Amino acid sequence: MFCRFSYNKTEDLTIDDLVKFDYLLVESNSNDDPRLLPYLSRNFRIIDSIQAFQGFSFDKQTLLNIRLIPKIFILEKKSIKTVV
Repeated sequence: MFCRFSYNKTEDLTIDDLVKFDYLLVESNSNDDPRLLPYLSRNFRIIDSIQAFQGFSFDKQTLLNIRLIPKIFILEKKSIKTVV
């Protein structure tokens, strides 16, 4: 498992403070959202996203559809080696 694990939810950290972490959770609406650019340009990559409720839509075949959009992106520092 992980020998050293640290959880930090301090708010208002600068990008320089955040690059010290190996993984980040970042609010964003898409891969192209400008809010991700500071992280992606600082050696982080997107490894997954978490969907959130956006609303309902209706159509004749399925009647009610739930619309989901990406809201939180999980970023990993590129130098981290993941074990599969």
